[in-house]
Amino acid sequence: MRRALAVVAVAFGTWARLAQGTQYACIDCVAPADEPLVWLTTFGFQARGRGELSLTNFMFAAPTTTPQQNLQNITFVVIPESAAQAYVQVASNSGHGYCQYVHRLEPTYSITFQALYEQAQGAVGNDSFADHPLVFHPNSNDIYSIFLLNCSNATFQFNAILNTFNYDTHGQRTHLPLGHIELPLLYQVFGLGLWAGALLGWAVHTFRRRAHVRILWVLIGAQLFSQLARCAVTYAHQCLFSRWGHSTKVVVAWDTITAFIGEYLTYLLYFVVAKGWGLMRSYLTVAEWRVVLGSVTFIAVGRLYYAIVGKSSWFTVLVLQAVGLVYIAWNIRWVTRTLHYYLQKLEVKLRLNSSLGPNSIPNSPSSTLNHMASHLTPVGTLRSAPQNSLSAAPYGSDVSCYPHTTGLMECYTQKRTLLSHASRTMLGPGALLCLITLVNHFILADKYYYIATALQESILFLQCCYLGYLFRPRNDPVPHIVLPSLRAIRLEQLSLTPPADTPRPLPRQTLRNRFATWRTNVLRLRLQPVARSDIHDSDTASF
Repeated sequence: MRRALAVVAVAFGTWARLAQGTQYACIDCVAPADEPLVWLTTFGFQARGRGELSLTNFMFAAPTTTPQQNLQNITFVVIPESAAQAYVQVASNSGHGYCQYVHRLEPTYSITFQALYEQAQGAVGNDSFADHPLVFHPNSNDIYSIFLLNCSNATFQFNAILNTFNYDTHGQRTHLPLGHIELPLLYQVFGLGLWAGALLGWAVHTFRRRAHVRILWVLIGAQLFSQLARCAVTYAHQCLFSRWGHSTKVVVAWDTITAFIGEYLTYLLYFVVAKGWGLMRSYLTVAEWRVVLGSVTFIAVGRLYYAIVGKSSWFTVLVLQAVGLVYIAWNIRWVTRTLHYYLQKLEVKLRLNSSLGPNSIPNSPSSTLNHMASHLTPVGTLRSAPQNSLSAAPYGSDVSCYPHTTGLMECYTQKRTLLSHASRTMLGPGALLCLITLVNHFILADKYYYIATALQESILFLQCCYLGYLFRPRNDPVPHIVLPSLRAIRLEQLSLTPPADTPRPLPRQTLRNRFATWRTNVLRLRLQPVARSDIHDSDTASF
């Protein structure tokens, strides 16, 4: 748990630093003499985008040349992301010869050059912003990498403050990068519209049928509220960043907290449902809670890290999501097999009782069974029991002598159907989210980032709404019967001894049982002396 909290703290600090510092490109940047190309940042521009670069605290070490000669050999380069990797590779291989190489290819690759001499002159040793920032306009609607080209033999250290902005569809200035311009409207629709409507509907429906408040219902409501809060806070953060180019620490902190809590509660709901908690089981052991909470924490931290870093952490998120889906599928398979086993046992009991007649099984005086029968199938009816159980009954539809067995079969049948729908709801969209992560990394460019975000939010919304619909409070109490009453009924129904005329299965004879029987007979013979003929008969019978 301490390690998980440490990871969350580091992730929060990184996110806060990035959100607060996206206006600058590099602090205390060093441009060595032997590395001509220094990467500053990457940003997406629309056709009407604009960038402004300012330098502060500019210092250099040039023992053999004058500062003016060094500053004249500094160039600011904006390269399309599609060609940036090739330029970096050529720069690492050719050294200072790369300067002439880039200048020759400028018309072909539409590279923007701008000298930093005048700005650097005013920024030497100065902590304030330069009076004349460099302004550049991109040539096309694309993602650009911004570099500093050092063609001198001096080493420089500086702070680069980059202020970039685009224009949205309404012609308003926005500091969001390309592909993120649509995010404020997207989070507004989901947060203040869809998630708010789902939470309101769930609260009204639960309040009207609040005979017994169950923890699973509270968890579903908390998950819906966390998603609403996450979208609302992210919308506020995107709006502030779009207007000013940076956000406040309070908004960044709340954005981080709500994103982590929303992801945490979502996977916690999936894991406890897969465990059968609230459906078949009324509690989980301490070891199970440790496994569930630890797994949920790692998945939530992984998703938070993906939101901070971006595409570079796609493999980690994909592995964590795949492990979570496998864990859910394995637990659902175990619970389904348990339900199938109970149904088989009850079906055998129903066939046995039907063949013996209605007077062979006395009515149980248990108050638990009577309480269960009042909530389950009415006497003389069987709504959703398996058809093969009715075909073996010699009395047709009259099963009034077996109300508890048939009612329990109906309860387990509905629970198995409910778990089947829940497994499709969790596993199918979960696999689709993994596929979207792959497509977003390998196929979609950064300028289409909003498409992947819209798909992920839509799938998550539909998944949570349908899962809440499956486990909603309803007038039919059969799917909600869990806790001690169902456990007591199950033990009482599955452990009833068969009638006396029913042949009992012989116990399995093993070598250990035969030795124990022989030893018991020997001790009995030593304590109670009998006639010699009886001893011979007893020894023969023991073997």
